[in-house]
Amino acid sequence: MLGVMLRTALACLGSVILSAGFLAVAASAKEQPGPNVFFGFENVLTPIAIKWACGGETGEDLAALEALMIAFPDDAETSKVREIIYETVEGSQRDTALTEIFGGTPTVEQTKLICAAALPLSIAWMKPEHMGSGGSDVVPPEQTEAFKYFFQTLETLE
Repeated sequence: MLGVMLRTALACLGSVILSAGFLAVAASAKEQPGPNVFFGFENVLTPIAIKWACGGETGEDLAALEALMIAFPDDAETSKVREIIYETVEGSQRDTALTEIFGGTPTVEQTKLICAAALPLSIAWMKPEHMGSGGSDVVPPEQTEAFKYFFQTLETLE
């Protein structure tokens, strides 16, 4: 059952992070009126929520998110991203956080693997000034590798 849930999560999340699709959408949104900068943001926030649920540091991630919300206040308000982030932080602090995220309870061994892969993840590199740069060149190589490893780890749990 957890394998099906993980497969669903992978289908929604994997390619977005590795291709830095969020930044490409954000770049075009900043350059011209159109898509909301935060469109599809849950695809970035879900792996970070898993990190937080595993006890990972929230400070740098939340600071980066706050800077984006300040830089793009209309998009933040329209997308209700502040509320989504608040609910995500609150949810990640519950003992049942991973169960809620995955829709089923991972085993102790799965939890160890998931958390080991999630803890290195960070979105501190997401800066408002990068939104116009056009994509993946702003993602630090270590984060590209960390997200790649995270998704590969999820695939092995199927």
